[in-house]
Amino acid sequence: MEFGQLLPFWGATALYGVSLGFYVQWFRAGAAAVGRRASVALWVAAGTHLLGLALLGFGRGFGPPTGLGESLSLVALSTVLVYLYLEARGNERGLGPFALVLVIAFMVKASTIGPALEVEPLLREHLYGPHASAIILAMSGFAISAVLSVAYLAQYRQLRDKKPGLLMRRLPSLQGLDGMTRRATRLGFVFLTIGMVLGSLLAHRAWGEYWSWDPKQCITLLTWLLYGAAMMLRRRRDWQGERVAASNLVAFSSVVVGILMISWFFDSAHRFGVTAS
Repeated sequence: MEFGQLLPFWGATALYGVSLGFYVQWFRAGAAAVGRRASVALWVAAGTHLLGLALLGFGRGFGPPTGLGESLSLVALSTVLVYLYLEARGNERGLGPFALVLVIAFMVKASTIGPALEVEPLLREHLYGPHASAIILAMSGFAISAVLSVAYLAQYRQLRDKKPGLLMRRLPSLQGLDGMTRRATRLGFVFLTIGMVLGSLLAHRAWGEYWSWDPKQCITLLTWLLYGAAMMLRRRRDWQGERVAASNLVAFSSVVVGILMISWFFDSAHRFGVTAS
């Protein structure tokens, strides 16, 4: 595999690992200089990741994503950029270790799949770009929502057990985490809805039907229903705080299950392109 194909996968994964090391070091010690190094390292990792994806697209003549591996790589990059925006806006560096663990998990899975070597004609349809972009943004919104939910539950349990520790000093308040979770979930849901509509139109152009019970379509619909239910439950007074965070994680589990099941078990129509593996 050429350097341009390795960079947005294993190369970026290694750099995110270095960034995670800095963030963990800052989380434990709280030194301002270490925190700045962590942020710089993450910006460098994200920039390198973006450069690698651009090189991959230029070398092939068609930009990512053309398969599951490239899609996951883009979801990871988008999640990092959203996190960096949150950090720059509110100095929420305490979320860094939580976000990077999830990002690295995405990247490891993406790296084991690798890039697509050939591009199917369907991907050249004009609806594919907006459809793929909307789905990637949706998954990034849900990933950030999951990160915030884990942070909320961790801090909530420390407060409930009356054992305040590092989480209290490093993370935003429960109210702040809840507000960011709500916005991230709503953003993901809106983009997922757009992506599903565009995907149905694309399917009709390609196969003559809007819905074919493709495994990826079914998993995406399940994700949409779970997040829709979580957002509706939030309106109830007896379904707040810890329950909201837990319901977001249940909904996010459908994203994880979808990634694993589609890549391992199903011959999905969404497996566009021939991968290097």
